[in-house]
Amino acid sequence: MAPSNRSAGSLRVAVDARMPDGRWGGIQQVVEGLAYGLSRLDGGDEYVFLAERGASAWLSPMMGGGCRIVEVPRGYGRTRVRRAYEAVAEQAPAAARIARRAASRLTGVSMPIAKSDGFVESIGVDIVHFTTPQAYLTHLPSIYQPHDLLHRHHPEQFDAIHARYREGAYRAFSEAASIVAVMTEWGRADICRVFGLPAGRIAVVPWAPVAGLRRISEPSPDLDLPDRFLLYPAQTWPHKNHIRLIEALAMLRDRGTVVPLVCTGRQTEHMAAIRRRIDALGIGDQVLFLGYVSADDLDAIYRRATALVFPSRFEGWGLPVVEAFAFDLPVASSNATCLPEVAGGGALMFDPESTEDMASAISRIWTDERLRSELRSAGRRRVGELSWERTARIYRALYRQVAGRVLTDEDRALLAPPTLP
Repeated sequence: MAPSNRSAGSLRVAVDARMPDGRWGGIQQVVEGLAYGLSRLDGGDEYVFLAERGASAWLSPMMGGGCRIVEVPRGYGRTRVRRAYEAVAEQAPAAARIARRAASRLTGVSMPIAKSDGFVESIGVDIVHFTTPQAYLTHLPSIYQPHDLLHRHHPEQFDAIHARYREGAYRAFSEAASIVAVMTEWGRADICRVFGLPAGRIAVVPWAPVAGLRRISEPSPDLDLPDRFLLYPAQTWPHKNHIRLIEALAMLRDRGTVVPLVCTGRQTEHMAAIRRRIDALGIGDQVLFLGYVSADDLDAIYRRATALVFPSRFEGWGLPVVEAFAFDLPVASSNATCLPEVAGGGALMFDPESTEDMASAISRIWTDERLRSELRSAGRRRVGELSWERTARIYRALYRQVAGRVLTDEDRALLAPPTLP
């Protein structure tokens, strides 16, 4: 793609959006929000979103202004080893798991670090913004977004080769980037501690809810939900803590308080362990797992829920918390990692390692209407501090800084710490 005619001093930014619809959870929502925000900026800058061929329909509704989509071949920006593994995983997941476990036993073996094949350099961009951890090395200035260092905090969730890949790749991409972007001050401190990067190379850029950005459509007519329920939207990874949540609900049931729960999100291999615990506790009649649902259905579920419960043991941001605030939904949240910072005083906090503390918080938010009203007000105040327009302006200031362009007074103010309200 030949560079378009641009005004002097304008930027062309490549934004990495290589992900299949419905597989990347909150990261996909963030890229949607970023596209929405950048589309509404004035000026002559261009934002080229790189999406895999045939996998960009989810992003198209957010495009406008200076944003456009450029499709790249499937597997672009990944090493041959990773492309081969992903192809096997898609066609035969069980075989891929066996192969990965076998590879894990080979000490000292790790997946090679991906390098650009020259495409992104050929399209006339000034910088590359890697919005996902799966970046690649390029001589262009870059912003890298590792999101979190889960493998360092919960290594039990990773086989050896996957952990080595994350450690090596995340470190290499962070060291190569001009700026590493994180969402919270907690995340900045974590990156500094683990990778030894100076704090000045790590920018804190808050995310905002995606709720309300999409056109309102009709939810699925067969969306059968309880009259009252708690909502937990999260893929079923072990650190999302579904099992302890189930145990807290069973504790409350045994005390006479039955609280229905609706869970959404892609179901992983850990779902089998969750099902076994549900069966052992005999709580299946009050717990509903819907799996991945469309954006319209998820919005409808948020609107009908009584409250959000978020028991995660580890987060880099915790997007459902601020999404709930946008839907005027009261929130009971874990106090792990960055979540107190994200909630900003808008949620009822609890210890995710304590079943008793979690059950107490659930009981309070379920039975106390005055508390729910207070939490709604607090959530509205917190979400009022967050918007994709502001997030996009922060990124634009970072793009200009990385590209060596003159910063405006607004840019300098946005980049002055702290960048998180």
